Amino acid sequence: MASRALANPMVCVIVLTWNGKGDTLECLASLRFVNYSNFEIVVVDNGSVDGTAESVSRSFPQVKLIINRDNLGFAEGNNVGIRYALENGADYVLLLNNDTIVDSGFVSELVSAALGHPEAGVLGPKIYFYYDLNRIWYAGGKWEEQRAQFSHIGGWQVDDDHQFDNIAATDYICGCALFASARVLREVGLLERKFFLTYEDSDWCFRTRKAGYVCLVVPEARIWHKVSRSFGGEESPMRKYFMTRNWLLWMERNIPRHKKPATYRRAFWSFWLAFRGVSAPTFGGRMAQRRAMLTGILHYALRKFGDCPLWLKPNQG
Repeated sequence: MASRALANPMVCVIVLTWNGKGDTLECLASLRFVNYSNFEIVVVDNGSVDGTAESVSRSFPQVKLIINRDNLGFAEGNNVGIRYALENGADYVLLLNNDTIVDSGFVSELVSAALGHPEAGVLGPKIYFYYDLNRIWYAGGKWEEQRAQFSHIGGWQVDDDHQFDNIAATDYICGCALFASARVLREVGLLERKFFLTYEDSDWCFRTRKAGYVCLVVPEARIWHKVSRSFGGEESPMRKYFMTRNWLLWMERNIPRHKKPATYRRAFWSFWLAFRGVSAPTFGGRMAQRRAMLTGILHYALRKFGDCPLWLKPNQG
């Protein structure tokens, strides 16, 4: 078993979808061209009502399809796929957003980097914007202590100066494409379901780092991302809600006790600047966004985690 895993490890690619039929089919079509020889694709459908499961079954019969009755969120939906992978002999698990397309060599590059860097607990590719193919969305992630915020390394830069061409350690790997060994997943555990959507990836990565591993970005592995499709857009009230509530939960779980007072002071200032600065008329204007942010704080204080209120969901409420 050890020699097989070393020579040609089995990779389970988990694609989670919720009412994203078109995106999911396009993602699966791009995976057809992956040049790695030993991988399985698992689509986990999170209670879609748009015919996603039927379309996947019809167009990609070779794909393993798992259907959840309800929307379990990003964290627990992916956990369903991870459990399947661990129970069925996967050496590595790759979480892949359904609103992505991939380079044919991205799995091979991640496997090669993982085998060459046993200290890495989790790895991820360089991620570009789907609608601006050479513009970087993510080339690493950084926790900015002075702002009490995460930021993307290389974000929004045109990738033409070779600045982000080397494998590098980073604070966290984006859940858009997160690659980890079965061994580390068994040791660290699964994604925290309380988050439901957002911050579960950085939370898992920080747990992995506490266990003594590093996070690595592998720039030769490349994908393209449509960005926040499940939210209805980056400025939607739904995204504001989750980003506010889960930001507080993340800090509670990951900031050392002696740093918490200063961090929360910085967080309050960051929140106030964001609260004052919201402006997106196409998403209901400032009032809807501010209401979403305040609701996120209230639900955190009330320990109300999981899914968001119905009124926050696109085309509902």
